[in-house]
Amino acid sequence: MRDFFRVTSIAVLSLFAAISTGASRAGDPVAMKWDCYLTSGMSCEDLRKGILSGLRELKETDSRESATFFLKFRSQSDGQTAHYQAFVFKKGNASDDNEKADFKYIIDIPSQMASEQSFLKVLAQVQYLVLFAFEPSGPATSQDGLMMMSFQTPDPDPRLRQNQTDTNWYNSTSLGGSFNKAEENGNLNLNGFNNLSWSNEDWKFTGTGIVDYQKFDFTESDAEGNLVPKSEEVFSYMGTTLIARTLSEHWSVALIATAGRSLSDNIKFGAQADVGVEWILVPVLKTNENSALVRYTIGLNHSNFNSPSLRDRTHETYLTHELKGEFSRHFDRVDLSLSLTGSSVLDKIAYSKLTAGVSTTFRVTNDFQIIASFNLTLQNRNINDPGAHDLTGVQQYLQGNRFAKISTSSALMFSYNFGNKLWHTQNRRWKRF
Repeated sequence: MRDFFRVTSIAVLSLFAAISTGASRAGDPVAMKWDCYLTSGMSCEDLRKGILSGLRELKETDSRESATFFLKFRSQSDGQTAHYQAFVFKKGNASDDNEKADFKYIIDIPSQMASEQSFLKVLAQVQYLVLFAFEPSGPATSQDGLMMMSFQTPDPDPRLRQNQTDTNWYNSTSLGGSFNKAEENGNLNLNGFNNLSWSNEDWKFTGTGIVDYQKFDFTESDAEGNLVPKSEEVFSYMGTTLIARTLSEHWSVALIATAGRSLSDNIKFGAQADVGVEWILVPVLKTNENSALVRYTIGLNHSNFNSPSLRDRTHETYLTHELKGEFSRHFDRVDLSLSLTGSSVLDKIAYSKLTAGVSTTFRVTNDFQIIASFNLTLQNRNINDPGAHDLTGVQQYLQGNRFAKISTSSALMFSYNFGNKLWHTQNRRWKRF
């Protein structure tokens, strides 16, 4: 029945569009670059087919440069109403900023409306937007019994709704945990994470706060030399601020400041200031699209150690650098990310490590996500390692986990987003922050 309604809607709209206007000037078809990302149950592919079927001579292109116009289609929901947003960028307008679109339109669909009716209404309105952007430019002709006309690019029409603004910020609040196992020791980790971000084509500002609870299970020798099971709890916190500047389509630079307490890394208190450069293949990742990035950072780090380090120091200031490569894939409901990161003390390559990670994000609703991740770390030496000093039980655990030659970690996070949910998912620049 649903397919019947969709086929019927496409046929009705085809008749409407063909009688009203056609899709090309003689010998020069109008080409559409289509970019759709929907968090509702409606299908981007069905809409794309409906538009192309209804506007008979409209062609599709994968190239923004060869497109007569670029059509972006998005959706958001407040629980009661689904808000579908369409943006048309005419040839010569190379911007991706929704605020700079030549035409903007919002279609509101009540949540109680049947899916077939919703599809019909949205499809009709999107086709209307395309027709409105390219008005008839000559006498009608007949083709296959239908009236056909050619397009021209008109001046913006004041009747079109252009007063809709895009949201450039989002706030993501997450709760999660992890369980790590190395040698004979175990660690349960529960944490809260909040990320507030604002960005546009040129700038990105991000503030991140983390609070962390850990319960350590370990063994400790008693007076007779017997191993006795023990457990201990610790709390940590960390804050990060990032300012990034876009240099070109693929390149950007950033300043990053971090401070906090991380006992699991033997840091009573530490602060770090980094500068970084990033190359990214696709800065704004669309549905069913791949991206890749390479990021390099170098920074000054000061750490006050909870226990003296391998170098028998209670604090130390040193330079570190990090190189990261990442591949990501964005689907309708799932995001996949694979990464490989190498880091070391700048002038002491012996203090180095290599981490491979995989992360999967499941979008349950527009606002709610579940994030699962796994990391495998190989390290030579760690400058924070408490070494062979007299250690407490927790420090013994750390020596066997954070500072082991091989260690693994896994995490499951539950995240709720405010603001622009699409921007949170799609904007990949300096995404780890």
